[in-house]
Amino acid sequence: MFRAGFGTAPARRKSGGSPVTTVDFSIEEYLRDTLQGIAGATVCGEERGGEIGAEPAWVIDPIDGTANFAAGNPMCAINVALVANYRPVVGMIALPLLHKRISAVAGGGVLRNGEHFVRHRPHGHIGASNVGSAAVDQVSAHRRAQMLEDIVSQGLSTRITGSVGLDLAFAAEGIFDGIMNFSPFPWDNAAGALLNAEAGLVVTDLEGRPWTTRSHGIIAGSADIHHRLHRLVREN
Repeated sequence: MFRAGFGTAPARRKSGGSPVTTVDFSIEEYLRDTLQGIAGATVCGEERGGEIGAEPAWVIDPIDGTANFAAGNPMCAINVALVANYRPVVGMIALPLLHKRISAVAGGGVLRNGEHFVRHRPHGHIGASNVGSAAVDQVSAHRRAQMLEDIVSQGLSTRITGSVGLDLAFAAEGIFDGIMNFSPFPWDNAAGALLNAEAGLVVTDLEGRPWTTRSHGIIAGSADIHHRLHRLVREN
């Protein structure tokens, strides 16, 4: 379904301005039918909505990076998380076009394609500290530009992929040293918050508090990278 529609499904604009394709709806319906009732949970998806409270709920983004997907850009993901008491307890980010699936259960470590792995950054190298995925209506253009400038001034490199889920998966793997985004939507961040925590990173909201489904934005990284990114948010 995902691969069949890649680069061919026409996109339209939703009322909020973000793109959507028929494949978004098809994948969400499939996931809803599959997950409904598992662990006694309801389902909340980006396209069809739903409630997220203290009770267990599956939170899904059928295509994270729809604009990329529609354009034939492989930087897109499928995000699925089970949340309870506002925190993720199961998370999975699938990157179908990169042939990867990053997953975790709280307390069980992080897996790539079903196998445990250790997140690794050789020699303490600071590579691509991602500060992407901040839509124009979520943060002012001036503030975003200032933070990007400040990140570069610290010797960090930015990588803006257009998919929050992919960014979070890359941070959990160690491809990115960290990530900061301003999305208020739990379907963007819930799965990745758990993956990064299970990979041993510091994960908070933009205020430095533990991430929950009620958080606005997310910062994840090693203690040093997280401190630097959080300081940038405070100073801007």
